[in-house]
Amino acid sequence: MTSSANSVKRSRTPPAATGDRTGELKRIGPVFELQLERAITCGRALPVDRFDQITAIVGEQVLREGCGGGRVAGWARLCEVPTTFRCRAPRPHTAMLAGDWQGAADAFGAVGWSHDKALMLSLLDAEDALTEALEIARSLRARPLEHRLVAKMRALDLRVPRGPLASTRSNPARLTDRQIEVLSLLCQGHGNADIARRLHISPRTAEHHVAGIYAKLGVSSRVEAVAYCTEQGMV
Repeated sequence: MTSSANSVKRSRTPPAATGDRTGELKRIGPVFELQLERAITCGRALPVDRFDQITAIVGEQVLREGCGGGRVAGWARLCEVPTTFRCRAPRPHTAMLAGDWQGAADAFGAVGWSHDKALMLSLLDAEDALTEALEIARSLRARPLEHRLVAKMRALDLRVPRGPLASTRSNPARLTDRQIEVLSLLCQGHGNADIARRLHISPRTAEHHVAGIYAKLGVSSRVEAVAYCTEQGMV
C-alpha cells in the first residue's frame, strides 16, 4: 500500500479509536464528551456503553480520582451511568454529578465555555433557561443545538423567539431585539430586577442580557453603556 493510501486510511480512523489506542484518559475523555454532545444535540441514542469501554481501557482506579476522572464521571451522569468517582471534580462537573444542570451551566459560563453552558441549559424545561440557551446557540451559530432547542420549546408549547432580524444586523453592536429592549430600559435608569419585571423574564435572564450587552458594546458599566448609546444615537 502506498504512503498516500496509508495517509487516507489514517485520516479515516475514528477519533475515539485513535484516543483508545493511547490508553490515556486525557485523550479519551474529551472524545467521550464530544460523543455525548453530538448525541444530545442531534437527537441520537446516548453512548451508554462507552463508559464501560473507557473503564476497561484505563482501569477503574484512574476514573476514581483526578480532574480527568471527574470530567468523565460528570458527563457519564447524562447517561445515568453509575461511577465510582468520589473525589473533588472541577466545578462544572461537580454540578453535573449532582444533576444540577443550572449550576453546571453557570459554572461553564463562568469559565467561558458558552456551548457547554447552552447544552446544560437545554436539559432544563424552564422557559427562561431554554430562551437563554437558544440565544447562545444562535450567537455561536451552533445549528444542531439551535434546532434541538427550537424542537424542545415547541414540544413544551413555549414561545420560540425569532432569530436575528434585519434590525439586529443593522445596529452597530449587532444587538438582538431583546437586548435593545433591555438596553433602552437600562438607559432609562432601571435596575436588573425592574427590567426583569417589565419584560416578564427572570432576574437571571435580565443579568445575562445586560452582560451580553456590555460585551457587545465593549463597556464594563451602566454609565459607560449609556455614554456609548448617547454617542451612537442608539436609544
